[in-house]
Amino acid sequence: MTSLRAIVERTLIAGASVLAALGGSELVLRAGLVSNPLSRRLAASGSRDPSASRVLLIGDSFVYKGGRLDSLLTEALGQAGAQVVNVAVPGAGPLQYEAALDAFGARVHPRLVLLSVFAGNDITDMMTDPSGRRSLWSELHGWLRPRLWRLSLYHLVNAVRAEVTERRALGAAIAALPAGMDPELASLARQGRVSAFLLAAPADRKRTFFGDNLLLDRPESRRTFVELTHILERMDRVTHKLGADFVIVVFPDATQLGDSRAAWWRRLGYVVDDRISKQPVLQRELRHWANDHGVHIIDLLPAFSTRSVDDLYLPMDVHLNDAGDALAARMLTDSIVAILGQKGAGEALARPRP
Repeated sequence: MTSLRAIVERTLIAGASVLAALGGSELVLRAGLVSNPLSRRLAASGSRDPSASRVLLIGDSFVYKGGRLDSLLTEALGQAGAQVVNVAVPGAGPLQYEAALDAFGARVHPRLVLLSVFAGNDITDMMTDPSGRRSLWSELHGWLRPRLWRLSLYHLVNAVRAEVTERRALGAAIAALPAGMDPELASLARQGRVSAFLLAAPADRKRTFFGDNLLLDRPESRRTFVELTHILERMDRVTHKLGADFVIVVFPDATQLGDSRAAWWRRLGYVVDDRISKQPVLQRELRHWANDHGVHIIDLLPAFSTRSVDDLYLPMDVHLNDAGDALAARMLTDSIVAILGQKGAGEALARPRP
């Protein structure tokens, strides 16, 4: 009969072997011997001068590494003498933004931290993220998140998991489309031209989604906005300790540019209040907060509002097209160069004009 001591010894040996394998994998990934998401994000782009000012870019799919806007911004800031370290992750929200700064701020040594906020869903991202709810688990998750984000192995596993999970969820969403749905919309969803997740969203979410994000018109969304400002305050303090400037850029939702995109969303079953294109409540509240705290804020909505939504946004999508990315890149570069006290923004962005 196997003794208890032998069982404990085997368990400890197995545990040590697993930890050694994980530690070895992490070292291989950190050394860049195997390409992985984190090493690609932490690779500085732009100026090759090792003393160049670094911009740490945090956000979601609007500014992700390798995207059109990232490429334009990196090229322009590189010509202006700066480097960009882009740790933006598609699908990330405010809780992940804070984790990214905690995980990488001291490692990158930025002169400026640029945070991308999307008016179209960051509030509801926080409202639906279970780790943001007050509980013992959320406290533990909040403590673990930045520590996990420092691990290359975590990002590699998470990228694979996210891809597999999204494929399964997409299939389930397509299968769950109501039988009486508009045949054209159902066909577009099956072709991947319209998000099946948006079509299959619960009726209560379709009713409150835009109001929660853009008008903050329910007590729940107002409370969530206050929680967002607490995240921004903590990020501002961390950035200050790093000796860097904290800059927030707010990407507008397409519905804020006029009624043409609102009509599309209404066809999908969403409630889009007419006030959304006339009253930029979220941007106004963020500007007030930023002004009160001495934080730089770049609100893209006024400049975007001078163009039509089809000029700047992809059809049937919340993201920018090439012209929208180019306009955002010019505005960001002008502001960042001014903050860094450097010159050359005008020439750097002369070529990619739409």
